[in-house]
Amino acid sequence: FASIDSSSEIKNVGLENINITGKMYVGGLVGSNLGTINDSYAKGFVRSISYYVGGLAGYNGGTIEHSYFIGEVNSTSDMVGGLVGRNIGSVTTIAKILQSYTDVNVSGRYKVGGLVGSNNGGHSAPSVIINSYAMGNVKGVHTVSYPEYIGGLVGSNYGLSSQPYTAYINNSYSGATVSCQGGSGGCSYV
Repeated sequence: FASIDSSSEIKNVGLENINITGKMYVGGLVGSNLGTINDSYAKGFVRSISYYVGGLAGYNGGTIEHSYFIGEVNSTSDMVGGLVGRNIGSVTTIAKILQSYTDVNVSGRYKVGGLVGSNNGGHSAPSVIINSYAMGNVKGVHTVSYPEYIGGLVGSNYGLSSQPYTAYINNSYSGATVSCQGGSGGCSYV
């Protein structure tokens, strides 16, 4: 699916042996999710030359629950996650990842995570990750312009300065190995 809106639901869908290559908003199941993904999974390879790249969804502004991705996700750009590239709430909708997991090899340049590349609080609605985990390997590729934010679970987790509690992680963990390649300045790890 390229995208699903807030009135849509994907349920009990499993994709095997996927091999997907795209530019932006690239996911193994859906490029952009504003609705609900429940009890679903994808296995295989997801590749991108740009941002918002995830094993299951490139961009999540809705709900992902009881779902997983197993395989490989890589990008030459930013916001790359084993499950979701960017998880961000809107003015009225909480972006939620609940009871989901990955077992994945992930690589990217900036904001790279085993589960989520970037977990952002957005406007007045939070972005939450609850009861979820990531396994596998996470690798950041350091450049002068993009040196940071590589994490086993989440590459970057932040709320707006006026609403600092809008990016929320609870009862979640990573067993992933995290590494950084290239550059003289190194990477910072989350």
